[in-house]
Amino acid sequence: MVFQLSHTTSYKYGNGVTFCHNIATLKPRDFLGQTILSYDLEISPKPTEISERTDFFGNTITRFSIQQYHKELKVIAKSKVLRDYTLAPDIHKSESGLTITLDEAKKELKSISPEILEVKQFLLESNFNC
Repeated sequence: MVFQLSHTTSYKYGNGVTFCHNIATLKPRDFLGQTILSYDLEISPKPTEISERTDFFGNTITRFSIQQYHKELKVIAKSKVLRDYTLAPDIHKSESGLTITLDEAKKELKSISPEILEVKQFLLESNFNC
């Protein structure tokens, strides 16, 4: 199934500004079962500087600054996304995650596979671990 997405942010300043820094997290992610077919980001007024990076979670972060007098900022993101739900894992059919011991879980969390890196964000060392 193909989805066409559109997001508009429009901000009118109380008084005009001459300089602004912004961060936008609007680009969809590619992952198993989801492919980005197209993506476009329109910013008005046109940014003086713009850059992209990928954060810890795999999201695209767009940073931009506008260095001219303006009274309104408008950001429009348009995406076309292909979703294939047959590729998504069915977590209800797997018993492996339900039968793991604490020691096995700790060992898995020390690996560096992409799946484990996703989970590591929720791990916090504690003196109260079993």
